[in-house]
Amino acid sequence: MTYELHIKTDEGSPVLLRPLLPEDKPALADAIARFSNRSRYMRFFSGMTTIPDPVLDRLADVDGMRHIAWVAIDEATPGRPVIGAAHAMRATAHNESADFAIGLVDKWQHKGVARLLVALLVAESQIKGVEDMTADVLWENRKGKSLMKALDAASTGTDANVIHFQFSVDGALNRLREDMSGAAMETVFAAIETGGPVPAAA
Repeated sequence: MTYELHIKTDEGSPVLLRPLLPEDKPALADAIARFSNRSRYMRFFSGMTTIPDPVLDRLADVDGMRHIAWVAIDEATPGRPVIGAAHAMRATAHNESADFAIGLVDKWQHKGVARLLVALLVAESQIKGVEDMTADVLWENRKGKSLMKALDAASTGTDANVIHFQFSVDGALNRLREDMSGAAMETVFAAIETGGPVPAAA
C-alpha cells in the first residue's frame, strides 16, 4: 500500500510526498545525476559524477522497517521526476538507532521540501521503533549543519573533515512542530497526527 501526500510549496509548486519504493531506483539515479557536483559531494562525500550501482541498490533497497525512506516528486514537470529523498537505515528491523541521510536536487533547495521529507521520515521511524538517528556531515556543509540544528541534533565528535551528529526522533519531531511554518508543513503535521500518510508498524 502506498501512502501519498500532495502539497504545494510556498511558491505554489505541486509536490507529491510518499514512501520510496524499490522500483524508484531509476528515478532516484536520475535525480542524483541532476545534483550539482557540490551537492553530490556534500551528500556522498565523493566527487564521482556517476553513482555506483551498489550504492543505488542500497538506496532503493527499502522495506519499511530496516530501511525507511520518503521521496519527493515534482508533479508539475512531465514524467514527474524525483527531486529528493530522505533515508533512515538500521542494521536490523528492531534496532532503536538508524543512520539518517537526505539529498535534494539543487533547484528545489531552500523551498522547505527537505524538512517536509524529514518530518514524515521521522514520524514513520518513531512508529517503527526508532528512537534516535545518527548523521555524518562535512564541516563545509552549512546546509547540513543548519538542518542538524533544526532537528536539535548534538555533535558526538569529529573525524577528519566530518562531524558526527545524533538526534532523538521525539526531539526532532517536537522541534519541527514548534518551528512549523507554512501551509505545506501544517498539512504534513495534520496528516501525521491523524495517522494519515504514515504507515503503521508491521
